[in-house]
Amino acid sequence: MLRYSILLSLVSGMSRAQIPKRVGDKSVVIFAVWPGGHGPQKSQGSDKPLLDPIAVLDAGKFRGLPGFDSKDEKASDVAFNRFESKFYRRGSLYPVFVHGAEVGTAQVTEPVGITCVSTTASVILSRPLPHGEMGLAIESLSG
Repeated sequence: MLRYSILLSLVSGMSRAQIPKRVGDKSVVIFAVWPGGHGPQKSQGSDKPLLDPIAVLDAGKFRGLPGFDSKDEKASDVAFNRFESKFYRRGSLYPVFVHGAEVGTAQVTEPVGITCVSTTASVILSRPLPHGEMGLAIESLSG
């Protein structure tokens, strides 16, 4: 629930033209951008900024992210590995927004595991996030 509250507060300031549309059969992933020293697990905050997926937008509807399934760990591992290899390739660039305004880019350096089922990646920001606030990154703005 917290992730969707964050998402709605970040997206609310974006213009319709900035919110990506589905391209062919491609879904769009929306990420939280945590400044260095923070993260989804307060006790395990990274000293580097992090990219943390919060939602998938598919044809205007939210779809779930890969989740851990203790009954089928092998399938969960495959889903996590697929997500990681697709979105966290070293050098991948994502536009970063704060309060609806584009403030720079996040460049992936490496996937990092904050927890055993984490899908976060450390990033280099082209500019620090204003006032240490969280940002929003979007997988694609084409469409």
